[in-house]
Amino acid sequence: MSENSNKITFGFKTKGTWTINDLTLLSTSIGNIYDLFLSKNIYKKAQDSYLESLDHWFHKYEKYMDHPIMYDYYKIWKETLRLWRKTKLFYPLPPFNLPDQAMLSLDKGIPDIEYILNNLDYYSNEHERLQVYRIRISSPGGFSFQGMGEILKEIREMVKDLWYRNKQEKAKGELEIIKRYLDICRENEEINVPLPKYLQKRNILIDETYKNIKQLKELESQNKLANVGENIDYIPE
Repeated sequence: MSENSNKITFGFKTKGTWTINDLTLLSTSIGNIYDLFLSKNIYKKAQDSYLESLDHWFHKYEKYMDHPIMYDYYKIWKETLRLWRKTKLFYPLPPFNLPDQAMLSLDKGIPDIEYILNNLDYYSNEHERLQVYRIRISSPGGFSFQGMGEILKEIREMVKDLWYRNKQEKAKGELEIIKRYLDICRENEEINVPLPKYLQKRNILIDETYKNIKQLKELESQNKLANVGENIDYIPE
């Protein structure tokens, strides 16, 4: 794995004869997987920023809760907020007034993950997107791509986990492994409240990544790609 500033490369070793459809399938699959991880990364940063803003105003106004009843309300509100962080159902209004500048920052909320994915040109720049690094058209040949190190390292580890699962991991299934990398629901250990069934929707990132992983496996099964897990660091000469 070569490094260039905060970017790294990874690749695929090819075999046999490739059609335009094969090339499209590979580039689309890996491009989609990268964009899904990039969307998760953007979402997580937005979430961190938002929760830091919340914590800032909690701390700033806690000192004004001098009446016992108001302080009890405040504690209930904070517990409700912990649950909200887990379910993202609604934003519980505070039992007291916050200044306009606080509400303005809190009302912005966190962008929906699917919205980020569908508007990556707005939320990211060209430097952050996946780029073609090197191509060799031959048999064997290969393709290598370059992208943000923190994202490609996660994808690389996920691929290795999917291709080299032990017996316990095989029993869990591929979706569980993908979920480990792409689950964006923040569990709060201080609250042991199960999510309602209607909220137990599968993360779009997990579904889409699984679909694109299956396409890579299809190319491998057709002897178009050498073992993906073994050759994820491949860079054609």
